[in-house]
Amino acid sequence: MLFDYGIFPAQVVGMLILAAVSAFWLWVYNKRAPLKTLKPLLLPIALFAICGILDFIVTVNGTYYNPAKESDPIVKPFLLGWGTAGFVFITCLWISFCILSTLFLYEFERRKKISKKKSLFLRSWFFYGASWYHLLGFLSWQGIFIKPLSQIPYAYNILLLGTVLGGALALIHTKLYSLKKN
Repeated sequence: MLFDYGIFPAQVVGMLILAAVSAFWLWVYNKRAPLKTLKPLLLPIALFAICGILDFIVTVNGTYYNPAKESDPIVKPFLLGWGTAGFVFITCLWISFCILSTLFLYEFERRKKISKKKSLFLRSWFFYGASWYHLLGFLSWQGIFIKPLSQIPYAYNILLLGTVLGGALALIHTKLYSLKKN
């Protein structure tokens, strides 16, 4: 279930805070680099946003009354200590990290420390990998899980899906974008 009417206000307030944090960091990004530099990343960023929103909604729904249900070892202490507010806080930090990492890679590209192709690959790998991470989180709350993956500890699931599948999608994305530019 995505929504519980008793929890819905917490989900809405959390989403509004996350939207404000995202807007702030995009404003900061735009001060350092034009937003058009994100154009090649629209698909991975959109997937990241969609999967992240779904994961956020179901995590708040699943942990609101029992934070111990969270299986992410990074998020769980924040939920146990501060409930939904802790989850919103750690999610704000995650969004900040995502945007700042993207800006950092763009700065490397702009200063000719890495090529545009390598920068695109690394930035898209980051967002595709994070998308898989959030999709996994969403699916796990829905009881939908790939049987062999459910036998592997949580951290290895993230490494497997985020690194391997995110990297494969980033490679395809970079190749297709390079073909489009030529």
